[in-house]
Amino acid sequence: MDLGDYVAKQFGYKSGWKYWAIRAGVTIGGAVIGWFAGKAIVKVVTKFLKSHPKIMSKLPDGVRWFFGIKKPWNKTVFQSSTKLTEHFNKHAKEWGKNIKIKINI
Repeated sequence: MDLGDYVAKQFGYKSGWKYWAIRAGVTIGGAVIGWFAGKAIVKVVTKFLKSHPKIMSKLPDGVRWFFGIKKPWNKTVFQSSTKLTEHFNKHAKEWGKNIKIKINI
């Protein structure tokens, strides 16, 4: 038994067009809620990753691509916090932020 079936039966429908309408409504409603929640979660995680470049530098390219972070991170460049700070500040404008930070590794 799935959620749509359960809800329809709780309303007293076991078959017919109202049963299927309720099931469809629950399915579509769940998809819409999931879509909005998913977009919100991706936005929050992306913001977190962009504000924590040390963590982001350890992520595989595919993960950064999924979150819409297109600039590849060359891990060999970041052997000192000065180089990481310079790199982050250089690309911060591309991320839509006009910020300057100092990173200590």
